[in-house]
Amino acid sequence: MHGQTLSVIGPLARSVADAGLGLAAMARFDARDPLSRPLPEIDFAVAARQPFQPTRMAFSADLGLAELEPEIRDVVVDAAARLARAGATVTNEAPDLSAADNAFRTLRAHQFAAARSELLAGPERDLIKPEVIWNIEQGLKLTSAEISRATREQARCRANLLAFLDREEFLVSATAPVPPYPAEERYVSRIAGRDLATYLDWLILGYAITVTGCPAISIPCGFTRSGLPVGLQIIGKPCFEARLLSVAAWCETVLGCRMARPIDPKEMTGP
Repeated sequence: MHGQTLSVIGPLARSVADAGLGLAAMARFDARDPLSRPLPEIDFAVAARQPFQPTRMAFSADLGLAELEPEIRDVVVDAAARLARAGATVTNEAPDLSAADNAFRTLRAHQFAAARSELLAGPERDLIKPEVIWNIEQGLKLTSAEISRATREQARCRANLLAFLDREEFLVSATAPVPPYPAEERYVSRIAGRDLATYLDWLILGYAITVTGCPAISIPCGFTRSGLPVGLQIIGKPCFEARLLSVAAWCETVLGCRMARPIDPKEMTGP
């Protein structure tokens, strides 16, 4: 058992109902893990089959942090408007998560160095992809002051988001700033005409929430002109995964983009 909070295991499914079923099978309380929590009274699989319309949802396509491809922004803005027309009160607001970037990068590098630094001196080094080597080396350069600062920044981001969710109930954003990219590319290196500095840059919409420890779910909310799915990220309060699943089920019903089967690239049509 370990106490790191930057990596979690969760279900990947074709529908909210299937995600709830997967989470119900995975989630257990274990007193040996200090981060483990008792399960809620309602089963995750049941919650995911009971759509619940939220009273309030805040929407920020980019969380005030990320560059988005214009087409992604258009799809998620339209999705938020559809949720509003269906009855949810949707406000255009975002919490202050400006410290999340440095907090995540520092704590992630520290985590990589703590867990894997011995691999750099062994024969396994040639088997490790360069991005991981870079992350380990970044961690080995950190000072205690930098790690302390990142820990304080993490706490501040969590406090900001929790206070925000007390007012708005749920926060909605784009899941990723770009459409699905070619499998031959190691990572996204350019967004909206801007070159990215590191392989982590394009992931900020996800890791800004990871830093806070709040649960999030991503559902498809539309498609690009070439037929690629666009994700909508829905964030809720800690330990409210069951309600988050129910809200996601409602959003899924309103948006009507449930993926019933894998997409066959041969069936995709371009502009």
